[in-house]
Amino acid sequence: MEVKIQSNKLNALYEKGKTLFWKHGVRRISIEEICKEAKVSKMTFYKQFKNREEFAQYILGFVLEEAMEQYRKIMQKDIPYSEKVKELILLKHDSTTLISQEFIEDIYKNEEFGLKQQLEQHQQNFMGEIMRDLAEAQEQGHIRKGLNLDFVLYFLNDMSGKLFDERLAALYPSTQDLIMEITNFFFYGIVGKEKSQE
Repeated sequence: MEVKIQSNKLNALYEKGKTLFWKHGVRRISIEEICKEAKVSKMTFYKQFKNREEFAQYILGFVLEEAMEQYRKIMQKDIPYSEKVKELILLKHDSTTLISQEFIEDIYKNEEFGLKQQLEQHQQNFMGEIMRDLAEAQEQGHIRKGLNLDFVLYFLNDMSGKLFDERLAALYPSTQDLIMEITNFFFYGIVGKEKSQE
């Protein structure tokens, strides 16, 4: 799917659509609401997208590609690995700001939107790159030598399911807080940032 923003009107649709979907999910937002917020006609919308579901896929695709580009920029920086980890956590924080449980559920529980398949395809495409980076970091001594990277891959794939554990979610005031707890636990475990860098 092409995810490049090509015009001011398309940019307005993207920005307002993303804000609405992040806050309310896909199901609760109509094309009329999107167009009204973006100050774009429905005719303009339908010139670009067949329906709301295709538009949601466009937005998710753009966000995923943008996040991956930012990930690559961080990994290419000439800074200590611990600083890269901090920047990756900040990136995760920024990318999940204002994301709602409704949108998460629309990704994983509403198959008709096609968002889960899209997200899984993206993860599959880039997991090899992430695993190569982890292997390189392990070789350079930034990651514990005895750590099985297949375990890391399993844990990464399993993390999304934790968002639907109602008992776990009830411990946090927002979906973003839970996502950040999982992310920090993945990188730092229970020892904290300073201890993990010793």
